[in-house]
This record gives sequence, C-alpha cells and structure tokens, in this order.
Amino acid sequence: MVPAAGQGRIQQVLTPELLARLYIEERRPADDIAAEYGTTRLTIYDLAHRYGLQRKAVGPCTAAYPDPDELYRLRHVENASTKEVANAMGIAAGTVWKWMRRYGIPCNPRTKRQAATAPPAVPWTDQKTLTAMWERGWPAQRIAEATGIAADAVRRRLEAAGVLTRRGMENYQAVGEPSDPLSRELLEAMYLVQRLTPYEIAKATGTTHRKVDYRLTRYGIPRRHGGHKLLTDITPEVLQELYVDQQRTSVEIADMLECSSVHVRLLMRSYGIELRTSELRSGSGGRTPLTAQVLRELHVDQGMNARQIAKALDYCSTSGRPSTERIRGALAHHGISIPRAQRTVGDEALRKLYYDEGLDEVGIADRLGWRTPSGKPSLHEVKQRIKEAEIAPRPRRAKPPTALNLEIRGMYEQEGITKRQIAAQLGWYKPDGTPDGGRVAKRLARVGIEPGWRPPSRFACDPQEIRRLYEDDGLSQREIAVSLGWFSPTGNPLTYRVQQVFREADIPSRARGGSPHRAAVPGSE
Repeated sequence: MVPAAGQGRIQQVLTPELLARLYIEERRPADDIAAEYGTTRLTIYDLAHRYGLQRKAVGPCTAAYPDPDELYRLRHVENASTKEVANAMGIAAGTVWKWMRRYGIPCNPRTKRQAATAPPAVPWTDQKTLTAMWERGWPAQRIAEATGIAADAVRRRLEAAGVLTRRGMENYQAVGEPSDPLSRELLEAMYLVQRLTPYEIAKATGTTHRKVDYRLTRYGIPRRHGGHKLLTDITPEVLQELYVDQQRTSVEIADMLECSSVHVRLLMRSYGIELRTSELRSGSGGRTPLTAQVLRELHVDQGMNARQIAKALDYCSTSGRPSTERIRGALAHHGISIPRAQRTVGDEALRKLYYDEGLDEVGIADRLGWRTPSGKPSLHEVKQRIKEAEIAPRPRRAKPPTALNLEIRGMYEQEGITKRQIAAQLGWYKPDGTPDGGRVAKRLARVGIEPGWRPPSRFACDPQEIRRLYEDDGLSQREIAVSLGWFSPTGNPLTYRVQQVFREADIPSRARGGSPHRAAVPGSE
C-alpha cells in the first residue's frame, strides 16, 4: 500500500497517466484505488473527472454481465460481505447490489424486523437449469412461475447466459465501428455530394432517418435546412434580385430554391433586406398595390373608409367579403388618417348611423374613417361628437320573459297562490327553512308585476248566497267551500274562507246536528 498522501499532494501522486492505467486500462474499482493510495472513492471520481477520464462500458450498451451463480455463491454460500464480493468479482460495491436486485438474488436483512417481515427464501435455480427451460421453448413468464423468480430477473439472467438478446439491442450499431453501415465517408458522399435527404439515405442503407440524423450530428456534417439547398448557397444577390427586383414572394422564392419560406425570410433579415408586409404585397389578378399615394388619395382626399377602399381595389376574400383588416393594416403602416380638420359629420347623419343602422362608437369611427395615428378607431372623437349632438343613448332591448317567469305569473294572477306558496312549490327555501317569497317577487317584477300589487280575490261572493246555502239548503261550511270551488293548492276545501264570510255577514251558526232537510251536494261525499 502506498503511504497516504495529503489532499494537496494527491494530484502529484495520481498523475493522469497513472490514473488512466489503473482506472481505464486495468478497470480497477475506485474503492481499490482509493484504499491503495490512502484517499476516498469520491476523490478518485473527482480526479477522473478533472483529467477527462471516462470509463467506457463493456459491450454495446452496458457493462459485462457478472455471473449470477458466482454472485449467489459468494453472497449466500460463503457469506462474504459486499466489499469482499466486489473485490472477488472486480466490480464496485454499488454494482454488487445493483446486479443482485436485477438477478433476483435476495439480500440479507439488516435488522430483526426486516428478518421477521421478509418473504420466505426461494430456492436458487442455477443458470444451466434456466437455459435448459428456455431452450425447451418456455417463455420467461412460465419460467418465472415455475422457479419463483421475477420475470424481469429471468430475462436478465438469460441475457447473462447469452441466449437472449436485450430488448431494443437487436439492431444496435455502435457509431464509427467497422460494422456501422453509416460511416462518415458514406454520409458525406450521399448527403453533401448527392444531396439526398435523411429519409432517402435511410431507405438506401436499410436504416432509419433517426440514425442518419444522429450520425450527421456526431460527425459534425453541416446540415441543410428546409430542403435540398444549403443556406450558404443562397447569396444576398440572389435574394435581392428575386425579392426586390422581381417582386416575388418568399413562398415563390422558397419553391424556386427548394427550401422553406421561413428560412428565406430569416436569410433576408440576416442580409439586411427589408421585408414587405402582407398588406403591401401585390396580390394575384393585377390588383393595385396598397401604396401610400393610393391610400392617401382614396382615404383622405375622397373620404372613403376601409370597406369602400377594399371594394374599390377588389381586395376581397374568397367568399367575396371586403378585406377591411388588410386595408386598415396598410393605413396604419403608412400612418394615413383623415386630418382632424376634415372630421366633420352632421347631426342628422350621426343620428342615422347611431339609431337607424345601430352602429356603436367603433362602427361609426370605422364608417367615417376617424382613426388615431396608430390606426385604431378614434372613439374619443365619436363620443364627443355624440355628446355635442345631444343624442340620447339607445334604449335597451327588453329580453323576452322566460317560461318559468310566465308560469309564476299565471300561478300568482290566475290561481291566486301567494308568493310563499309558489316558493314552496318550486322548492325555493331560505337557509332557515322558510319559503323564499322574495325570490318569487323578483321573478314577478321581471314580467311587469309591481311588488305592492295584489291579484283580485277569487273568493269574492254574495253573502246572501252563502246564507241561503247554509240556512235553507242546510249545507255545512265544508260543503259550501266545495260547491263554490274554494280549494287550497293541495286540494283541500278552504273552510276558513267560509268562516270569514260568516263573520263579515253576521251569519249565526246552527246547533250541532245540522238541519233535517240537507240536500246532497255533488263531490261532498
């Protein structure tokens, strides 16, 4: 063992050449190197990172599979510690735990509680038995059920035995290896010289376009953007001639140069070529360009609004609607607006726009062409002009009554039901459990019934008629209510109403037993 070196002298002892030989070539664990030189494992990792040393994995993607039988024998038969197993197999202590979990090898419980709650140990099945089951055609799930090992652990152990290829690694090809079909020379010839796309290269080589893209990045081959044309091949002179002199659009230039219109615009910005806005570009069909001179003549001199300008210059959509937004954008781009001195409108014309046509402030400003320097409708001027003309606001349109409000009105007017009774029928109750008559009153107010209004009483009658029914015909108070049709919402005769008439008309009540000459009343039985 080398004498321990101080923290400041460890770099002098473990030089890059020495650490590369121990850590990379001999593949010794960091714990062994740290123990030999009297330092810690983290220090070894830190030095390897400083020196730019990175241990490559053995195999196509992961480290070599340790022998599961040997790992189980050392850990459970010889009861070796994790560090002793790591030293014996030439791997790190953390790797021992990792492969034990992957192989389904049980770990010794650390406490008595873990030992009490641990599942019963499964008898060990060696690699030869697992391989024989696999060669007989048993799937991994069936092997797992027969041996008591997890299905993932069975697959990992079969991979360690070399009879099963790890999923996703069947077609793995290391970049730059002799077996790699996508070498640097081939990609440079097909991509740069023949101008093939990644999809065409993948189809020709039997690979995928993702592998082609990945290797183009790894090899540092300059990429084409948007098609077959390299961005460096599009010079400023070409764009100047096509875009400025020939007045072609970026889409047309992209079709000619076999790239995307986005990259054409990016290149023009990088070359300092001023882009035309979509409003200033001449459309197809020989339409007049929206220049400042044309717009100023139509908008300022002739007083035409955006809609009229769009119709006059035939700037319409495919459905035939005038492209007012395009005209407004062009006006805002050139900073054209009607001078304030020319912004006049008569009171009658303003009333016609406001009342007859139903335009709001924005519509009136757009119709008159009154705009701010930024191109927005000048609402302030329109509101000020409406105030000067003493134009009253338009009355709000009354909403049609809802079916529920009409139903409540019928119950209140025709049936004579009180507000509290209506609320009880509709299930409208206050938090204290009483019917919410105020809610019914609000509904009635929406259909024109004032709060203090009461419907005419449907219990109006002639007291003499009630006296005749009671004294001459010998009917009882209940029978009188039935004959007059006085019922509550629940269908019970309202005898209290009859009693109220008795008190008002001073009709004396007869003695119990009733009159001997009682007439039968329909529905009284």
